[in-house]
Amino acid sequence: MAVQQKHGERQGRMGFDNDFTTEQGQRFTEVANSAVKRRVKKREIEAPFIQSAKQAAFKTVVRPRGNNPNRTRQVVWIIVIGLVSLWLMYMAG
Repeated sequence: MAVQQKHGERQGRMGFDNDFTTEQGQRFTEVANSAVKRRVKKREIEAPFIQSAKQAAFKTVVRPRGNNPNRTRQVVWIIVIGLVSLWLMYMAG
């Protein structure tokens, strides 16, 4: 692998001194500033929507159930029926 010298200037950067005329630099600055202003306005408009979307996304979907006495009664009956069935199989076999 060949060893190369480090690049003296950074790639991707535009130098206003060499690349643009004065008029082009001024137009570029105006366009860039207006783009920043548009982005700020867009964020301000979208902020309430994003907050409401976050609240809707983090809201609990399944409501937690309390200790229902009917459910407890059903569980007890299932256990009783299971034990009786096991006893019947043991006595029959």
